Amino acid sequence: MCSDVAITLSNITKTYRLYRKPSDRLWETLPLVGQRHESFQAVSDINLTVKKGEVVGIVGRNGAGKSTLLQLICGTLQPTSGEIGVFGRIAALLELGAGFNPEFTGRENVWMNASILGMSHDEIAERYDDIVAFSEIGEAIEHPVKTYSSGMFVRLAFAVAIHVSPDILVIDEALSVGDGAFAKKSFDRIMQLKASGCTILFCSHSLYQVEAICNRAVWIEAGRCEEIGETKQVTAAYQDFLGELDRKRLATEAENIDIQAASGPQHSILNASLSGYESVSDSGTPVFRNGWDDWTLDLTVSVSSELPPPTLGVIIYASSGVEVCSFSSHLDEVALKPGNNHLSMTVPKLPLLKGSYHVDIFILCEQAIHVYGHLQCLTPFQVTQTHLEIGLVRLERKWQMEAIE
Repeated sequence: MCSDVAITLSNITKTYRLYRKPSDRLWETLPLVGQRHESFQAVSDINLTVKKGEVVGIVGRNGAGKSTLLQLICGTLQPTSGEIGVFGRIAALLELGAGFNPEFTGRENVWMNASILGMSHDEIAERYDDIVAFSEIGEAIEHPVKTYSSGMFVRLAFAVAIHVSPDILVIDEALSVGDGAFAKKSFDRIMQLKASGCTILFCSHSLYQVEAICNRAVWIEAGRCEEIGETKQVTAAYQDFLGELDRKRLATEAENIDIQAASGPQHSILNASLSGYESVSDSGTPVFRNGWDDWTLDLTVSVSSELPPPTLGVIIYASSGVEVCSFSSHLDEVALKPGNNHLSMTVPKLPLLKGSYHVDIFILCEQAIHVYGHLQCLTPFQVTQTHLEIGLVRLERKWQMEAIE
């Protein structure tokens, strides 16, 4: 084995047997009784090599097999088939409270957990005060950990893990439990470990964090490795996948609500499309560049002469369902005329940050109260960015500074 390798996975598969009822386990052990279980592959045929000093991000949806994979690497689970090689002292933050006895005090759990992670009695005694100070739980260290909040749990667990001086650190979304100040301190320490040459496996739903600290990324879907490579490439492919899932989900819910009777007069949206983008994703979704491309919505609207002129409303949603912003022809003093109207609305140098979005369009009465029609999940699109910035939108700003004597 090469001296620069920290972790190797060769054709790793983890299969669980699922029984309808507990007695089926007993029946299956008897002769002449057939199989009474269904097989579920949580991880299937994973191959991965992680070099010493690498920081590798693991992304994927809930239930994809990420946590199972990390537990296999840490040795808390055994693979059904395949070989795992781990070279160096490993410390892990897996599910909340893993490795802690709830009946023991924080002090007792520090000693027990640090011993399990390979520290000697003298090493623990030398670093104990630093562990308690980093955890910031104060006098609670003498109380049973079953009385701890989730944040206190993760503070103490992380403090122990990083003071073990691990060769390999495995983090499975645990830091999402801590408050902002502790999370910052924790990530500062992770960056210190990274600079010192520690190998880190970092599993998170925050693609921003993955891109910020990881050299490479692994995308797991349905127990299989979909893609391994440079971080931005993998997260972009994963985000494209999520956007396509979102588009399909929304398409099944799409409806054109017609409040007016079909035989009566009505206003309607005949067509809607986006323009201004330079490229499309593999699934055909328009891709806009943050702060660069002009985002233009083109609409064709039929306005009945027998009804008061309508108002158009536009809402942009993030893939999470959050309403990012809205526009109204009434507020913008755009008057629609009877007959067919072609309208275009442009947002110069689109300020939306990286993510998947879609547009809902409403045609309403002149007071924007009564809904004539509603087109849902129309025109999905994606936004890319080249800089590290979090949130939904990049606001224009101006900095000023002067020295104070």
